[in-house]
Amino acid sequence: MTPVLVRTCAAALFVFAVPHSVFHNLHLHHLSAAEAAVQTISIVVPSVVLPVVVFLMAGGLKQAEIKT
Repeated sequence: MTPVLVRTCAAALFVFAVPHSVFHNLHLHHLSAAEAAVQTISIVVPSVVLPVVVFLMAGGLKQAEIKT
């Protein structure tokens, strides 16, 4: 996998995840405060934060570090 491919995949996941997270965050009215917090964290961390971290880390990869 090349850094460009990794960054492209991370960006695609991020583009999908942001509107998805916004939708869920706008529909928390039927949940308690604790349930809303857990749902928000469980959606935002893996689907928004993780792609950003992977995207930033992929920039530091060198071709020699990549094993096919």
